[in-house]
Amino acid sequence: MMRDYSYLSGFIASENLTPDGFPMIKIRDYDEKNRIIEFDFCFPLVEQDSLPESPDIFFRRIEQAPALKAVYNGDYRFSNKSWFELFEHAEKEEIPFSKTPLEIYHNNPNMGGDALQWTAEIYLPIDRS
Repeated sequence: MMRDYSYLSGFIASENLTPDGFPMIKIRDYDEKNRIIEFDFCFPLVEQDSLPESPDIFFRRIEQAPALKAVYNGDYRFSNKSWFELFEHAEKEEIPFSKTPLEIYHNNPNMGGDALQWTAEIYLPIDRS
């Protein structure tokens, strides 16, 4: 995420796109056994009629969906600890869920500062299927 933050924000600025909120990571797949995570790091944008083309940047709509929420404060490298709290809560309450959390970051880690002051919202999708 930290590596891509500047690259994506530079692309957004150079293409005159308008951000619409905080950057986020959408987990596409989480292999808990092998500790492998596939994710998309993205910035929400104001919707517009056409989007620029890029060989390594793609655009996707993330639809609203019911979810459990946690707030994480600390170094984003460890925000996945919140996932396990949400997993445990959902299992205890017998809430069906998908292990594909969405994390929304309120601070830019490239700017430094006290990591204990960083805030992320963690959303665990409720599985309605």
